[in-house]
Amino acid sequence: MKRVLLFFVLFFVGSATAQTSMVFKHHLSSGGGPVVLRIYFDICSHAPALAHITPPYRQMFKRSVLTWQGKDWESCWVERDGHVLSVDEEGALFNRPAGVPLTMFKDDSV
Repeated sequence: MKRVLLFFVLFFVGSATAQTSMVFKHHLSSGGGPVVLRIYFDICSHAPALAHITPPYRQMFKRSVLTWQGKDWESCWVERDGHVLSVDEEGALFNRPAGVPLTMFKDDSV
């Protein structure tokens, strides 16, 4: 019984750490080029982005990077009702007001 339990613990811990990021890619029709939102599962610590989030909610946000027009913008994201809401270092919200459905993100390791 202990071996079976140990196997499941190691399997779930390994699965959680194997998936380091997920990515959403969208091509703008306005010719602005592709927009890529890469979400990570570690806590967001980017102070400029966190400054735009109400203090009690900051601990809920995770790290993300928004790439647009060849520039990377550090950002923070949170999942709400199955959607990803992201705020960058300038306080801009990505794909507001509803966010991007989490189902549209793909495993970045594939």
